Amino acid sequence: MKRLVQALRDAVTRLTRENPARMSDEARIPDAAQRMFAKIGRRQTMWYTLVLAIVLLLAGVLLYGGMQAAVYKSTNDLLTLEAAQHAALLAQTNGGATACQLVVAHERPPFFMACYDASGTWLAANSLVQEDAPKFIRTDLAQAALNSSSGMASAIIDGGDNGN
Repeated sequence: MKRLVQALRDAVTRLTRENPARMSDEARIPDAAQRMFAKIGRRQTMWYTLVLAIVLLLAGVLLYGGMQAAVYKSTNDLLTLEAAQHAALLAQTNGGATACQLVVAHERPPFFMACYDASGTWLAANSLVQEDAPKFIRTDLAQAALNSSSGMASAIIDGGDNGN
């Protein structure tokens, strides 16, 4: 047992000689005032690190929230404008399947667009919908929009693998 204790003491002595940072404050800094200021300096560094981490985290959360709101607002505004333009075009042509096909044919990607008649029956959709998102063609969503007082409805559509 004594040999084990002596081996441990020798290892600690070797380590502290090779790396002064591993030494205790009392062994490394003999003056009590210097030890006190070293301890205060370490504490102050830790506090500054903690405060910096909190500030960076808060700034990241605020920046993320602000950018998310800005992107969603511009996207919603663009989609609302596009929908109003298409509604005006449909109103000019008195609606119907032919008018819907004209609107769909002139639609530029990346918008998904599908037309339904007044009863909620699907009439036409742009090529982006037909090729990439056939799940977008849903009569229940059109029915919900027709039955709502605002004339709008929303749904989450699974955009997963279409079996391709």
